[in-house]
Amino acid sequence: MHLRGKAFEYRLVYPTGEREVILKVPGYRFDWQLWYEFAEPKVIPKGAKMEVTGWFDNSANNKFNPDPANEVRWGEQSWEEMMMGFFDAAIDVRMNPADLFRPKKAKSDD
Repeated sequence: MHLRGKAFEYRLVYPTGEREVILKVPGYRFDWQLWYEFAEPKVIPKGAKMEVTGWFDNSANNKFNPDPANEVRWGEQSWEEMMMGFFDAAIDVRMNPADLFRPKKAKSDD
């Protein structure tokens, strides 16, 4: 997110449907984008999904907004906007990383 970024949140959605907020930044500021790490590694079960939501303020009330009258499009420049939620993941060193992306074979009822 750039100058119009207001807040963002990362949520885990477990296979049970339960949701857990794992990072919440209610007062995002472009000039202090940080790297966040858990104090202890978080084990995420198979089938869990990550949801990331970002909020923007393109109003005149946002003192960092370069021009509230302009239509804003996606772009890599600060006067444009983007929102990318990224995270790192670690897998067991004994696992073949390609297995993360291979479809599971259906079990046969033979």
